[in-house]
Amino acid sequence: MDTINGGAYRLELPDIDDSLVNWLKSGRYEVGNTKRATKILKPGDTAIDVGASFGHFSILFSKLVGDAGTVLAFEPSKMPAEYLAINKHINKCHNLIIYPLAVGAELGTMPLYENPGNVGNTGKFVSGRYLGDVVMVPLSLFIQGHIKLLKIDTEGQEFEIFKSIQSKMQYIDNILFEYTNRGEETLQDHITLLISHGFEVRYPTGRRVKWTGREKITNLWARRW
Repeated sequence: MDTINGGAYRLELPDIDDSLVNWLKSGRYEVGNTKRATKILKPGDTAIDVGASFGHFSILFSKLVGDAGTVLAFEPSKMPAEYLAINKHINKCHNLIIYPLAVGAELGTMPLYENPGNVGNTGKFVSGRYLGDVVMVPLSLFIQGHIKLLKIDTEGQEFEIFKSIQSKMQYIDNILFEYTNRGEETLQDHITLLISHGFEVRYPTGRRVKWTGREKITNLWARRW
């Protein structure tokens, strides 16, 4: 059971020996991003969760924005998407809209791979078991107004998605995203693009980012000046 601002929500998880499942059960999953989201979102806000997995952030966002708010969640991998739907139901998240789809730069399909031992580590750049081709949609279709928080965890597709929504960036206040070095673009490429659209990029704790060129995986927070 996870607790949010004095309230509580439940995450139903599969009974498997898996690194993501074990991390979620430990209560220490993505602590920095969780704390930052809790500070950002208020009742009535709109949030988007790209790479929603079992629903830790989607359910959190839903509780934070309340009945007057809206949360859109995208998860293309079959088992996590099924548990996401279960968790929506048991937590009575009526403001949560689930799309069992991948997000990319354009409408089409993409191959989905899964990292053995981590059912949440899926994407087209992941080395592992081929899960099949999945439907991919452009995120720009779903940004129709003010977005208080966009969270993206797509295992290397983040830069591709950022480029595809440049015409909609002005509607977004905050972005929480995971940088991985799976793609061709560096961390500095991500930061430069976001700065060009009026964002300041920090770690979720609020500390300034120090780029060394050796980063492999790190969580970041882009906010409006």
